[in-house]
Amino acid sequence: GICQPSTTQLIYYGFEFDPLVPYEERYRFGNPQLCIVGRLTGFKGHRFAIAALELLKEQFPEIQLVIVGWGELEDELNELVKNKELTENVTFTGFQPNPRSYMVASDVVLIPSVSEGFGIVIAEAMSVRKPIVAFNVPSPSELLVHEESGLLAEPFSIEQYADMIASLLTDQSKATNIAEKAYQVLTSDYSLAEMIEGLELFYENNLRLTNNSGSR
Repeated sequence: GICQPSTTQLIYYGFEFDPLVPYEERYRFGNPQLCIVGRLTGFKGHRFAIAALELLKEQFPEIQLVIVGWGELEDELNELVKNKELTENVTFTGFQPNPRSYMVASDVVLIPSVSEGFGIVIAEAMSVRKPIVAFNVPSPSELLVHEESGLLAEPFSIEQYADMIASLLTDQSKATNIAEKAYQVLTSDYSLAEMIEGLELFYENNLRLTNNSGSR
């Protein structure tokens, strides 16, 4: 009861990404290529993506999953990849200062997180016009509209997650339309100008309320 929706104003983060991230062949490791960007930790859900990759390999023998990031689960994830006989289909890059370059070189960006705060990696994928497949959990469920600006699988259905990835890999028109819609959402709802305008209005309104209260 402390906070009511009627008295709460939500202002999203605003971003100004460099729109010119060129495609570079050195970031392409397979065809098709999937990409995950994020710290190698439990809630990021890398294990779900690797499990989905095992299913996708039957349909796409040359598929490659590029895992960008580092963390405490690196050894565990490497072992999981070996146990599933996916060593030739997974590339661990470690920490990279230019994660969007790997996204640009990929066909689909995966966000298999158990949960996210805001999910800046989602905004990064939007900025380079790459389709996103995530689980229907916060915050992907808030930032993405299923079948419009991304694909949201039932948590944590590996089969459905793999099917959604496959649907993008086999339908370029669908993948392009979803990626373009996501880019439009980013530039309209999550722009730096939108955030600044929202903050200015917030402070102006609160200052007005404070002054009115003080005059009573």
